[in-house]
Amino acid sequence: MKKKILNICMVLVVLLMIAGGIVTVGSVKGWFEKETTSDITVSEKTGIAKIERNGVAFEVDRDTTVRAGDKLYTQKGATLTISEADTARIYMNSDAEISVESIGDTIEFEVLKGEVLVDAREWKNVTAISGEAEIYMKDAVISISTQTGSGEIPVYSGKIDVKDKKSEEAVTAKSGQVVSIVENSGYEVSKLKVSSLNDFIIQQLAKCDIDESFCFTKADLKAVQKERENEILKAQQELLEKNESASDEEETGTANRNEIAENLDNGEGEKVAENGTNPGSNEAATNSGNGQTTSESGGETQTENTPPSQTVEQPETHAKYCTIEIRCDTILNNMQNLTPGLEGYVPSNGTVLGTSKIEFTEGETVFDVLKRACDSAGIQIEYSYTPIYESYYIEGINHLYEFDCGNESGWMYKVNGWFPNYGCSSYTVQEGDTIVWCYTCNGLGADVGGGM
Repeated sequence: MKKKILNICMVLVVLLMIAGGIVTVGSVKGWFEKETTSDITVSEKTGIAKIERNGVAFEVDRDTTVRAGDKLYTQKGATLTISEADTARIYMNSDAEISVESIGDTIEFEVLKGEVLVDAREWKNVTAISGEAEIYMKDAVISISTQTGSGEIPVYSGKIDVKDKKSEEAVTAKSGQVVSIVENSGYEVSKLKVSSLNDFIIQQLAKCDIDESFCFTKADLKAVQKERENEILKAQQELLEKNESASDEEETGTANRNEIAENLDNGEGEKVAENGTNPGSNEAATNSGNGQTTSESGGETQTENTPPSQTVEQPETHAKYCTIEIRCDTILNNMQNLTPGLEGYVPSNGTVLGTSKIEFTEGETVFDVLKRACDSAGIQIEYSYTPIYESYYIEGINHLYEFDCGNESGWMYKVNGWFPNYGCSSYTVQEGDTIVWCYTCNGLGADVGGGM
């Protein structure tokens, strides 16, 4: 009986401990709040982002309520969007950290590290802190970049007032201007150039409802993106051509060395007739022009026919070219399904390798062209050989692998708009072929036009 009672007590203690843990975690995460004191929540997240509340850190989920005193931070490759109701207000870039000081009639937060974009249009009075700078904004769209000893505050719409907490130095900046902060050197206001914006800011501004109050139009932002895409494509193409040229030179050098060796081998067949026992005879002379060897002995001339050195003419080969492109833009529409930490491998425009012209030789396959293009352009690729199909299988390109963006995701290829139903090392490339490798996320290729 006593043993039974002891067992029951132990079970009760364990249950109390579990209940206590649930209550503790629930109170921190706000599970038991009947009415939330804040309508500010996390609306979007890519990668790993965390929140620290009452000394306890946990990973952020969508719809996580943000409260005064919270610290939010994103890890490398992650982004976070904080919204009020259905309106996005704060966009956090990768490796950023903010601390929410107060939520009420006035929103106050501090940018501790990294970069954020703030859309304060038709919002409450908003105050942001970056180092010693207090930034007051109303009906403005700005970004704040905080680095050790320096910072920048570009203004895209509206105006802001910036005041130093120590020196009380104050400046005002309006749309189209940027406030530069240098430690112990005060503030400097200068003109903002669209070319100075990074890809993250351009992407977030594109999500805003850009109106006439903005210093840049959507067309301006798209033009910068297009120019950068072209620069990347040009750099990739130059690298491909450089490596292709180096490969051609190596092949030419090898061919020349083989030809010289062959000529030397043929030269060994030439015989030099030596003098007889006549002490007055002369040394043999060779006419390399007709392949004959002559010798003089006792006034007589002897001729020995030897085969001339011959060079085998190689048939002229016509260079063959195709184009190849690698895209993963479907991931941009499925970032919520992407394995955390891989965001940094997804280009902002979804292009891993722009359309590139590449030379190939007779009999080469799509696999051969892909591998050479990736090797030449410095793009990571991993593959395996499947004996049952006698073909290579592409597991990953640019660190993006099968199932990284859902259980139907992976790499597919098409040639001239057609998706072959066999492996890439079984498709022989033809002159003028257009090869596109694309990453599918849904429908086993349905989202890229190759669904089964």
